[in-house]
Amino acid sequence: DGVARTYAVAAAGGVLWIGRDGHQLEARPARAARGAEAAIAGSLEAPMPGTVLLVHVAEGDHVEEGEVLLVLESMKMELAITAPHAGTVANVALAPGDRVARGESLLAVVAGNA
Repeated sequence: DGVARTYAVAAAGGVLWIGRDGHQLEARPARAARGAEAAIAGSLEAPMPGTVLLVHVAEGDHVEEGEVLLVLESMKMELAITAPHAGTVANVALAPGDRVARGESLLAVVAGNA
């Protein structure tokens, strides 16, 4: 449209700020998943941002469908994360007090016997 606009840009600590005319946009890269294999098959993701209250399982534990694996607190509500099927727990890298982002990998339940 032939209109030129000038923006101010700054970056520090992994955050990018873009501003113009008193307005600003702050951009942060997606938080990296915990552990080297966070995206393995059977991974369960956080349905909302929150804090880990309890972790009921450990790496290698066998669980049954519906068994509570961990509990998150978000917006003053507790949310139980349950096993979607029977299997072996893998990729546990969380502890009580850890903060998680929406969509962040929590742990995995790999189908099959222990």
